[in-house]
Amino acid sequence: MRDTMETQVMNGQRMCRVLLIASDRRDYLQFRHWLDEFPTLELHGCESIEQSLDFARTIDLVIWQDHLFLEDQESSFRLLVSHLGVPVIVLGASGRERDIRRYLLMGAADYLRRREAGRAALYRVITRAWYRNIADRVHRARGNVDPLTGLLDRTVFLDRLQQALFRAERSGGHVTLCILNLDGFKHINQRFGFRRATRSFVRLRCD
Repeated sequence: MRDTMETQVMNGQRMCRVLLIASDRRDYLQFRHWLDEFPTLELHGCESIEQSLDFARTIDLVIWQDHLFLEDQESSFRLLVSHLGVPVIVLGASGRERDIRRYLLMGAADYLRRREAGRAALYRVITRAWYRNIADRVHRARGNVDPLTGLLDRTVFLDRLQQALFRAERSGGHVTLCILNLDGFKHINQRFGFRRATRSFVRLRCD
């Protein structure tokens, strides 16, 4: 991941795809005007959380206007965070500490008061949230890899297996799991040493 996403971002080779959820087309045009001068930012727009789900896996960050969902803001926000899995910046009207604290504790990447929104402020909160998310993903990926073999650890394996089972259940498909047992690997360790045994193990993985 470090050689791809992180390096591309550091070199300015990767764009941040931003989704603005706004019911008023004029808001989208205003944000588009503010962000057009930044070549690494690409703005998309939709009018509801339901429409935002169509952008899953294609966007890097969401800007959400909290006044759109006055009836049940908390449920709407939690739905947005859980389904899209990207940083969500809340664009709010009040700026009261109580509201800021509530959204941040629910998982918001940042909170920006509507009257403070502008070219410089938007660029700052978007890029910082984007960089933090990339850094978190890189660190999690490194933490889930065995440093000796480069293989994913047990926790990640079980998570990926569960995801595959869920997908198969939803689609009516099947999951195939191949278990390979290496007989006598302990003797390889003892005879040739851990370093050469590990190289053999990694070679087997690649083959």
